[in-house]
Amino acid sequence: MKKAIALFLVVILLAGGLFYMRRMEKEDKARMRQLYSTVEPLQRERETLAAERENLETDYALQMRDVGTIELLFREPNANIFTDVYPQMRDRGIVGVLGINTQQYPGFRDKLKVEQYSRLVMDGWGSCFLYETTGDFPAWYEHMVKWLERDGLPVPKAIFFADNTYDSSMDADLIACGITTVIHSAEDGHSTTVTPVGSGLWHTGAMPWNYTGVNSDTEQLARTNGANLVFTISFKNLWDAYEAAAFSKVLDNWVSMLAPSDALQEAAVNETAPEEELEKPLLKVVNFEQAYEAHREAESRNAALEREQTQRKQELDEKIAALDEEIRQVYDAWDQGRKG
Repeated sequence: MKKAIALFLVVILLAGGLFYMRRMEKEDKARMRQLYSTVEPLQRERETLAAERENLETDYALQMRDVGTIELLFREPNANIFTDVYPQMRDRGIVGVLGINTQQYPGFRDKLKVEQYSRLVMDGWGSCFLYETTGDFPAWYEHMVKWLERDGLPVPKAIFFADNTYDSSMDADLIACGITTVIHSAEDGHSTTVTPVGSGLWHTGAMPWNYTGVNSDTEQLARTNGANLVFTISFKNLWDAYEAAAFSKVLDNWVSMLAPSDALQEAAVNETAPEEELEKPLLKVVNFEQAYEAHREAESRNAALEREQTQRKQELDEKIAALDEEIRQVYDAWDQGRKG
């Protein structure tokens, strides 16, 4: 009888223990569900913020990209520019720059007619003074301006110094005459802007359009923020002489790198990752005024974007840290409830 009672009590205890364990298991599952329902949205929010934080630099780098620029400077405004060169460039959406001085001027023998020169300018082409060694630059400049005003042509804001004829003592006169861009010979084709735009005169380098290695150097230029290089072309100088077939190939190479107006939008249209879009070589073939303005705008824009990026990075770090703390507190409370 005693054994039966003892056995009965053991069964009761086992049943009670099993009931208690099942109840505790049920309560644990309920607490776990409550824990997950509380933590999961916090985790999702944290993951979203962390992903934005991780992509922040790339996204801003795309917005801050200062696309490299190149200019095609024709050192003589010859008549065959309009008949032979202009159609090739127009069909590819590329513009050039016409060099002028007292010896190279529209309307002279074998040169562009004034009307043709004007047509090119209307189509986005630019102009550039070709420096002639004189003892009085302001007088020479005033003489050139009178010719241009007589013919209704724009006054260039750029000047090209060939054969190391540039002298920095001229800077004050150049600035007083409204010159913004100074071009002189570069030592190689890896040249970026010599000076930042907006720091006085903008200095940039020039190389012949057909030098050995021009294609690889141009691609490197197209991957460099704020880069610029001038390619000179001549119809009488062997150093940078125009040759139709080779020139056409160079233009085709550039076309593949011409930059869209909005890199972020282009990435979305092409469904490419921002990282891939950032690695693409991009170029703008423009006149000097357009290049100057593009780099000036980029410098101004990027200063504001850098501040915005720093602020956004700080905001994200603070939000992620706050979520980490909130998640930790939820787990601490769960542990304490479980122990209690």
